[in-house]
Amino acid sequence: MPDTRHPTSEAPETVHHMVRLRLYPGDAATGILLTAIAGACRHVWNHMLADQERRYRLWQAYRIGPKPVPTFFTLGRRFTVLRHDPDHAWLKDYPFACVRYSLKYLADAYQRYFKDTQTEGKPRFKAKHRTVPAFTIPEAVRMDGDRLRVPKVGWPDPGIFAVCHAPPHPRRPPGMWLLANILGK
Repeated sequence: MPDTRHPTSEAPETVHHMVRLRLYPGDAATGILLTAIAGACRHVWNHMLADQERRYRLWQAYRIGPKPVPTFFTLGRRFTVLRHDPDHAWLKDYPFACVRYSLKYLADAYQRYFKDTQTEGKPRFKAKHRTVPAFTIPEAVRMDGDRLRVPKVGWPDPGIFAVCHAPPHPRRPPGMWLLANILGK
């Protein structure tokens, strides 16, 4: 049955499912803050990966309770607990959604590994100097002309990023931005 709710409506505008940006910070403070956000994402990835491996080893040794499954939901709950831990209170200085979304990539890596353990390797720890500093803005992306709003950073100076349009990805929701190679190296 045809859709007759909006018979005269036009086709919606083109929506980019993912846009990869290279940021060139206008000043040193902005560059340090953007790199710190990427570092917080890497720290949370490594912390949750170590926590997941520890939980799995305990489960293997004692077989108490259900097997620990690293889904985005369970990792997100553990991330909320981690942010409220006094030792990790510094995580509150960085955007919640950006840092938490690194756990989506961790959960996806585990799902690929569990699906095919022969060809996919286990998720690995991210090294500080061998990992490209990057983070994703998963929601509430705002642009004003040639400026992009980064949560808890604000509106950096115009012209400090280059847009590289990536083909739409079927598993990424619209409005997601991946900020990669933050220092422009």
